[in-house]
Amino acid sequence: MKNYNREYHEFFTTWRKYDNLTSFFSMIGLVCGIVSFELDVQFDKFDSIEHISTEDLNAMDSSRFHSPWVRPIRYIILITTMCAVSTHVIRHYFRI
Repeated sequence: MKNYNREYHEFFTTWRKYDNLTSFFSMIGLVCGIVSFELDVQFDKFDSIEHISTEDLNAMDSSRFHSPWVRPIRYIILITTMCAVSTHVIRHYFRI
């Protein structure tokens, strides 16, 4: 009986570790997204829908995309999202 309890405890500890990693990576990505938006609001004076013109129909042509901090933050968001998804998949692997 003791062997099953120990095995279950190790399994649960591993499961919780991957849950915590998934939450950590998700929160880092969310914070980076919020920081990116707030930097755009502060420096580009993007405060209303009237700011968007008909020339900005393509998102890649907007002034927000060409800001020097946007691409590194988007890559950080991409990496943290990929890490969160991979830890979530690994967690389900240990669920078997």
